[in-house]
Amino acid sequence: MARTTLSHPFDSISGKLASNDKIVMRTRNGRTHAYVVKHPYKGPVAPERQRTITTFKDAVNQTTVILNTPELRTEWEEKFAQYRKKAERYPNTHPKPYTTLRGFIIGSLIHSSKQ
Repeated sequence: MARTTLSHPFDSISGKLASNDKIVMRTRNGRTHAYVVKHPYKGPVAPERQRTITTFKDAVNQTTVILNTPELRTEWEEKFAQYRKKAERYPNTHPKPYTTLRGFIIGSLIHSSKQ
């Protein structure tokens, strides 16, 4: 088992490391987390996973177009405002609201493509 001692804010990291593993530091909600990232999988991608990847890429590309077109952006900003009002009014029946317009658009496009 590999063990290393780090400077502040970490005391130490312990676990099994391979020669091609990487330690990644991420900050979420004000807390820094250390992750060991294994070497990437190089095998074939399952068809379901490939559909998910393609759907997400398409949604991100469409979102970029929407955010760069003033008319479409205004339309989506109105939808986002309505969604936020509804999510704040009914917090138990709506999932945690999206915090950005970009995230809302991507989530909406992905959800609509699944139906």
